[in-house]
Amino acid sequence: LIKLIDKGRLIYLPCKVGDKIYSLLSPPHYKRGLIYEYKVVFIGINDSKDINVKSVKGDWMYQFNFSDIGKTVFLTLEEAEKALKLKDGEINV
Repeated sequence: LIKLIDKGRLIYLPCKVGDKIYSLLSPPHYKRGLIYEYKVVFIGINDSKDINVKSVKGDWMYQFNFSDIGKTVFLTLEEAEKALKLKDGEINV
């Protein structure tokens, strides 16, 4: 885990720049039943204080909130495969 100290607060980040993440969504187009692999290229905090990770695959940039981890974004391929199997390829967007 990466630690970030900001204004006296300690934030634990579940991934770091360079890590691979896996998503059941690939905006703007996605196919149900597929897992997409991304490389984390940026981690930041936006104006509303949500923590976001941007990742890239090919020419596409993909941004998600850390609250998506465990729902549509996964830190390991095994977690993504398990979620896909549980969802049976159905994703609520």
